[in-house]
Amino acid sequence: YARYAYGYLSPSEIEAHMDDIRSHGICSHGLTEDTCPCGCFELPGPDDHGDFSTDGYYPEDDSELIRKEWAEKEERWRQEEIAEASRTGMKAIVLNTKNACIRSVLNILRLWR
Repeated sequence: YARYAYGYLSPSEIEAHMDDIRSHGICSHGLTEDTCPCGCFELPGPDDHGDFSTDGYYPEDDSELIRKEWAEKEERWRQEEIAEASRTGMKAIVLNTKNACIRSVLNILRLWR
């Protein structure tokens, strides 16, 4: 086991070394009780590891939920495309109406001369 801080010590040798360091009041970060920001000395045992995994939180089979969420996203995308298309169509209608009005006014002015 090649380790950065411990050379080629075996896990049992590393643990023995850590126990020796802990007995002198130094955590695995090389800091004392007063200076370690990680709270190593607040845990019930020296440098204990807490299990923070979320395996128990998520359901085993969530494929139905994923299918439902995906269907909702597709519906939302479809609605957004429809809204965007209608906005584009309305812009074209307004632009054509403006052009027709301007042409009509110009034709009236030409006839009036």
